[in-house]
Amino acid sequence: MSEATPDPDEAQAGAPALSARLQRAISVAAAATELRQRDHLRLLDAVVTTAARVIDATAGSLMLVDRERNELEFKVAVGPGAEEIKQFRVPLGQGVAGFVASTGQALAIADTSQDTRFARQIAEGSGYVPKNLLCVPLMLGGDVIGVMELLDKQGGAASFTPGDTAVLSSFGEQAALAIDLSLQTQSLTRLLAGVLQGETDAALLAELAATVAQLEAGSSHQRTLQLAQQVAVIGAAGDRQARLCASILGAVVEFIEGGPSSDAGFGGLGNFALGGR
Repeated sequence: MSEATPDPDEAQAGAPALSARLQRAISVAAAATELRQRDHLRLLDAVVTTAARVIDATAGSLMLVDRERNELEFKVAVGPGAEEIKQFRVPLGQGVAGFVASTGQALAIADTSQDTRFARQIAEGSGYVPKNLLCVPLMLGGDVIGVMELLDKQGGAASFTPGDTAVLSSFGEQAALAIDLSLQTQSLTRLLAGVLQGETDAALLAELAATVAQLEAGSSHQRTLQLAQQVAVIGAAGDRQARLCASILGAVVEFIEGGPSSDAGFGGLGNFALGGR
């Protein structure tokens, strides 16, 4: 007879006995981390877009190293074939991007049709094959964490210059700083470790780590992250949409906590949704 699979919510209920306030703080931190991740990707998109505009390139991308799989993963892509290219991964050491990630050396290709390092199959899969390209490493603490790549200077009519390499490298430094800040807040365990820096109670630290792990496994934690993702989308849509979202969520919280909205219901939000202020 097979053993029943434990319910994630039951596992969460059996978490080490921490105060309700701390568990709530962990959930809020998780949601904030998710929102910061969305902001982080928008920032990187802006960095790549600006670099392409300044250097007059047709397209660009930013890839990060996945150490577990020894591959580069597309995080940001702009220009022709941007959405299609994100489905691909580039093995370290292969293609121009893989070469740059492996060596830490910037590389400009004047004619992709004449360079065997160019990953033509990936380019063709995206539907956009550039005539020339420039790729620089993203460095953090002496390690390569990814690469930035621009395609087709002046639509492929001009080659990338050493000056372009210097400019793109400076953009890469800004991107690496943004990535570093994001990585510092993506892990709840790392976040709590920072808060408890200097804490010597091993039992307390172990209890916190176990609680975080169990909370992250629970379905309520996943629902919190899903809500955070939806709020991030709404917040980026505009001020009116954000205020409407805040009003709705505020009314739901009051309803749950037995406030005025629990008696009045949510009818008052209809005017706002239909154009009221």
